[in-house]
Amino acid sequence: SSAFNSAPFLRSLNERDEMCLDCHRQRNSTSHLSGSHPVTVSYSGAASARPAAFYSEPVNSNPGNPTSALKLVGGEVLCSTCHRVHFADSASATYDSATSARQGHLTPSGGKLLRTDLRGASA
Repeated sequence: SSAFNSAPFLRSLNERDEMCLDCHRQRNSTSHLSGSHPVTVSYSGAASARPAAFYSEPVNSNPGNPTSALKLVGGEVLCSTCHRVHFADSASATYDSATSARQGHLTPSGGKLLRTDLRGASA
């Protein structure tokens, strides 16, 4: 039992976005043809299958901001690769954190809660 699995923290593990999928299970698809975007897929597998479309490793659109980096989980693209649960404003220019939110430094995210710019505007 992890320290994060006891009060006052989460009561469920979320290491592979299990809590995200509790409500967003219909988005758990490996194909864009289902009206979603692919998740639970190997990034390296996708990159090697279509090298002209993907960088070999995800590129942070603002290398000076570690909170805008895409996060692979076990080499896979999951919900949390692109989305944050808290304090995300979908802009790589701002540092996503509770402090940034309190100080009014985050911009409106349009509900997307992205770690970085929509559709990788600069990378």
